Amino acid sequence: KIHNKQDCPFANIAIECKLKCGTKMFRKEMKEHIENECIEQTQICKQCNRNDIKKKNLEKHLLNECIERPVICKYASYGCDIADIKKSDLDSHYKEYGIYHLELRMNLINKSLKEEITNLEKKVITQNKTIEHLKYRNCKLQMQIHNKQTLKE
Repeated sequence: KIHNKQDCPFANIAIECKLKCGTKMFRKEMKEHIENECIEQTQICKQCNRNDIKKKNLEKHLLNECIERPVICKYASYGCDIADIKKSDLDSHYKEYGIYHLELRMNLINKSLKEEITNLEKKVITQNKTIEHLKYRNCKLQMQIHNKQTLKE
């Protein structure tokens, strides 16, 4: 076997990463680079065990794509306190807790309506007081007009 400079792992010739990440290195550094540094190297997701995710895409996968990532129920703002739901379990959660979610929404709507009714009742009381005051002033003014007309006659 002929030993030449192009194939020698110890030759001081800069070559490009064979996974095409754009990094240049010496041939002897290739294995270390691919195993530990290369952003084009595929990795296994520890949550879903998918093994075709490039290192450069792993964070995006974990945050947005992984079916085993933890998610929050869309009814959490209504009071659903079921924690640690995996994306893959979300549909079954919605089916299993559908009535519970409806009750949570109804309770929130009822609370909101009661607050609105209380506010409207306060407005009605204020308006009734204003009406009574205006009736009193109207009556007083009518008496003044009547008194002036009586004095003219």
